[in-house]
Amino acid sequence: MILGTNTLHEYAFGGTSVNEHTGTPRNPWDASRICGGSSGGSAAAVAAGFAVGAMGTETGNSIRRPAAFCGIVGFKPTFGRVSRAGVVPLASSLDHVGVLARSVEDAAMLMDTISTFSGHDLGSRPPRLPGVRVDAGRSSGLTLGIPSSMLVGLDPLIERAFNRAVKHLESAGISVRSVDLPIASVWTAVVSSVTMHAEGAVAHEQLVTGDPEEYGNDVLARLLSGLAISTSEYARAQTVRELIRNEVLSAMSGPTGVDAFIAPAVPDVAPLIQPGAFVPGDAPWHVGHSAFHLQRLPSLLGLPAGSGPVGWTPAGLPLPIQVFGRPWEDSKVLWMLGQSMDVIPTAERRTIASV
Repeated sequence: MILGTNTLHEYAFGGTSVNEHTGTPRNPWDASRICGGSSGGSAAAVAAGFAVGAMGTETGNSIRRPAAFCGIVGFKPTFGRVSRAGVVPLASSLDHVGVLARSVEDAAMLMDTISTFSGHDLGSRPPRLPGVRVDAGRSSGLTLGIPSSMLVGLDPLIERAFNRAVKHLESAGISVRSVDLPIASVWTAVVSSVTMHAEGAVAHEQLVTGDPEEYGNDVLARLLSGLAISTSEYARAQTVRELIRNEVLSAMSGPTGVDAFIAPAVPDVAPLIQPGAFVPGDAPWHVGHSAFHLQRLPSLLGLPAGSGPVGWTPAGLPLPIQVFGRPWEDSKVLWMLGQSMDVIPTAERRTIASV
């Protein structure tokens, strides 16, 4: 049963959910802080206990980031698993539909329900795919890779919680090792940003050129910058995108490849609300915090990815982790995310009702 609709960053094009049209959702753990975006209202509603789960969309990090800031599970499936028919597009080669929930079990249940094929979505994949579930899995013989570039510039509390989760996984028999992704570390943010802005400008071109006053200032600035991207710039970005894809998939292939990657979901806890503020790196060729922007990697490549809490700050803010893996291994990614979250003893697990 659908309980209601949630606010989000305007047109799902931003990372704060600060929205001058519908108002700004507050982080349930600290009302002075953002929920993240773009699916911020969905994350806030689930974290506050209003619903078992909620829908979200992700083009860059718009499910995993708000889930990370709000201390819940956010899961973005393999590109094409969930039809986008009826979804207002932003960037057709990047847009995903996923879920936000309070546990990996609930996330799997919701994913299994919404996984559908539609001929009205050119990115939709054929039906009869394996269902999404929290696979019983096995710890022995598994290897997780840590992209070394995703450990740059972390808040000490985020870093400490991540290292604790890694040790927990190793104690369960999972091997964890550092992996260098030199092409991805340099180009992921730029390629994702150029692709998103260019495709977004195409999707909104008629309205943004005819009725620009319909947009908030931050989203309008992004769309206008996308109109300035040339065809050759976009084409070069897609060429580099394939180089990144080959690098990452190669790292998960063969006898020496890792089974999936694990990394902090965000470099810092949820920031304070600053109305109208841009997320660093909003301009297509200006990229800011490398750790923050590398979280775009799973969406850029269409890989299954999930985030969830593995600890809490002394002030009660979530400390999140993320796992992403091979295409169509959605169940394995959810299972490994659940294994990571088990680092929190049952007595220390928190919900809004418990604080």
